[in-house]
Amino acid sequence: VDFEDFVAYYDLSYDTIHNELVGYLLRRYKEDYGKVRTPDYRQVFGKAEEAKLTEENQDTIAIVFLSQVTGEEHHYHIFDFEIGKIIIGEGSESTILEDEIVGEADEQVKEEIIKLFEEYDAYSWKQSNDLKSEINIANGEAGTTTSWSFKVKFSDNTIYRIHGDTFTDETAPESFDLFVNDLKALATSSSEE
Repeated sequence: VDFEDFVAYYDLSYDTIHNELVGYLLRRYKEDYGKVRTPDYRQVFGKAEEAKLTEENQDTIAIVFLSQVTGEEHHYHIFDFEIGKIIIGEGSESTILEDEIVGEADEQVKEEIIKLFEEYDAYSWKQSNDLKSEINIANGEAGTTTSWSFKVKFSDNTIYRIHGDTFTDETAPESFDLFVNDLKALATSSSEE
């Protein structure tokens, strides 16, 4: 086992390794070795400095992430340009299953997303800075909860994020429900190619 790769894969450090079940992680790492590796998306978006979504930084998009919790169900759509994969899944976005990888996230897909940003005036959307509320959304507080989270990670590791209750209420940008439908359709159509 490549120890440095193992430590990086699980984002371990001297301070955190004693809190982890290293034997379990090592077995899991060996089972997953050689498979497509995806990051723990909760960690990817939890550590970053905030940024605005602008026409100037749109070309540096690294990951586009949409999460929706409705009652007991948690669904997500991820366009990860760093690993070149489109992921549609449910449950925890920290553990991606191989069958949830449905397509290739390439420059053509990125251009389609940028067109959607332009069509729905995403550059004017108000950014959400309430990370505690977003953590509750990301953890999918099951039950009668309905919530969503939309995030973009840029190549400089900064993050743009918005979140709210439903796609059509006052917490959502105008026509956000239509944007979401088009984004989901892009993920689905890319998986069919």
